[in-house]
Amino acid sequence: MKIRRLNRRAIRETYQEAIQNYAEALKGGDREAAWKHLERAHILSQRYFFRHWRTHWLMLGMARDARNRSEVRGQIRRLGAVPLGWIGGWVPKGNTGGANVHPLRPMPLEGDLAEILEGYSPWKDVGIRLLIVIAVVGFFVWASSAWASILERNGETLQITAKASGYCNLVTGLEGAEDIVVDHISGKGFAVGGDRRSFRAGGEGRSRIFTFPLSDPYAAQDITPDMPRELKGFGADLLRDQDGRLWLGVASRGPDGHTVEVYEARPAGSLRYHATLSAPGFRNPNDLVLLSPNKALVTLDKKSRAGTLQEIIEGARRAETGRVVRIEDGKMTVLADELLSSNGIIELDAGKIAVGELVGRRISIFRPDKAGALSLVRRINLPFAVDNLSVSNTGEIYAAGHPKLFTLARGYQVDETKKSPSIAVLVNPVTGRVTELFEDDGQFLSASSVATPLPDGSFLVGTAFGPAAAWCNQVLSS
Repeated sequence: MKIRRLNRRAIRETYQEAIQNYAEALKGGDREAAWKHLERAHILSQRYFFRHWRTHWLMLGMARDARNRSEVRGQIRRLGAVPLGWIGGWVPKGNTGGANVHPLRPMPLEGDLAEILEGYSPWKDVGIRLLIVIAVVGFFVWASSAWASILERNGETLQITAKASGYCNLVTGLEGAEDIVVDHISGKGFAVGGDRRSFRAGGEGRSRIFTFPLSDPYAAQDITPDMPRELKGFGADLLRDQDGRLWLGVASRGPDGHTVEVYEARPAGSLRYHATLSAPGFRNPNDLVLLSPNKALVTLDKKSRAGTLQEIIEGARRAETGRVVRIEDGKMTVLADELLSSNGIIELDAGKIAVGELVGRRISIFRPDKAGALSLVRRINLPFAVDNLSVSNTGEIYAAGHPKLFTLARGYQVDETKKSPSIAVLVNPVTGRVTELFEDDGQFLSASSVATPLPDGSFLVGTAFGPAAAWCNQVLSS
């Protein structure tokens, strides 16, 4: 038989009328009539939690005033059962609610109540609640599994130990050295850093640029130029041109626009501002390969602004929003896209390009085609979120990054006390062989972002937000 749809308005109005009639009858001293009106209210209220509760509360009050102990006990038990009946959906149709009838006994309906409640079926309510329970339980099972998968994919289940602090020393002059690049001809290195935590999400603060002799990183000096006033640096690259001049490019995310700032690195050690490279749609530059003082290949890591919840969500859902672009003469050309947060970028032999994909936890190697676009050659998976890259004189890739990306995003990049593990490796781009260089649980060095080889065989490990870099003289494994 087809069940009619309930007239909820009629139920509500008739219930309110029954409660009003109860109050008037009780006030007039007609307790029998008052109780009849409460029974009528009970029949109408059973499927509604607060109305049902209120009706039994009023019944309890009448039983207490009448000193009817059995009714008092019965109403107390029924008050306790109201939540269970509402949650389960099963209430006996027509039950008058007094202690003189079994609480689960259905009773026949007469008169206007039969017409008002014709569309009500307890089994329908039970079925709806059962479906809701199944849906909720299913959602939580799915959500728990999905969250566990996200944590595992982002390295949060890894066990990271301190292995390298015994043969590494901290270089406090290289604060927040997110990227470190070196020039073997001049024997100098450059680091882009400063208090990056203060400005990464658009806050106050300015990036710093340090220089140091490759033989002595402890002698680092701050040579930050005056231009631009809102330098907020990320990755960097060096270029020595045919005339022997040395150029430094820095990816910057200033409040007035995202740019590549280019400087001439003078022999005396200072930086002279040369040019600002940008273009429409140029957003979130992370690292670069400087092709000339006026042209660069740049990685654009994500669409969302750094330091926001949207950025974390974009990374968690592994959105393929990373790109590699060429920027020149105010124009931007996309050379590779659909990358999992493209971060570090370096140039290898034969014009090949290596890109570190942070969320992808891999290095992707590309070869330029005749049109200049980048064609994928191979991918090398790594056990951490890859940040910046460097290349040795023998063509091997130095890569550093973050084993636990959520620990970094939710902790260390906003609070220095919430340490984030560090790792650095050496990667053969031809064979894919990976040699571990450095590993730390974050207590010695947190949030490693770059590993850069030095001429004597040692290497520097920079950190995106920490107060110092690490200078290491031995690798962990051969």
